[in-house]
Amino acid sequence: MACSWSGKRTFEKIWLPLLKAKLGDSYTRTSAAFIWATINRLYAARRSGLKHELFGYLRGGYGRMLDVFEKNLAQKGVSIRCGSPVESIRRTSDGQLQITYPTGKQELFDRVIATMPSPVAANLCPNFLIEKGRNTAV
Repeated sequence: MACSWSGKRTFEKIWLPLLKAKLGDSYTRTSAAFIWATINRLYAARRSGLKHELFGYLRGGYGRMLDVFEKNLAQKGVSIRCGSPVESIRRTSDGQLQITYPTGKQELFDRVIATMPSPVAANLCPNFLIEKGRNTAV
């Protein structure tokens, strides 16, 4: 994965730590297009004429933010299932969303937020279609 323009040492000293910090062990499976889009987005801030980046760092990382988000939603009565593998998401005849877990357990919800890559979500929702810019269930 070393770049011919910068060499193996540059990759090991600069790029590898950055990729591991951002992507963890997934850096070996990450598309170059994703990495390029991320770098391009960061440099776009400089090209925008602002002359400085408007990026920040969240102390404790996104895990801390998501923990607070989860706690606040739970206090408002929102049912949350973190780290729960899902087998399928289907719309029932009365409009609810039925989640089926690998164990066979099923739950019904009014709304579902799936935080997974789009292709995985598409496979989990086989009766959902995108039709003229609208999400619909069949």
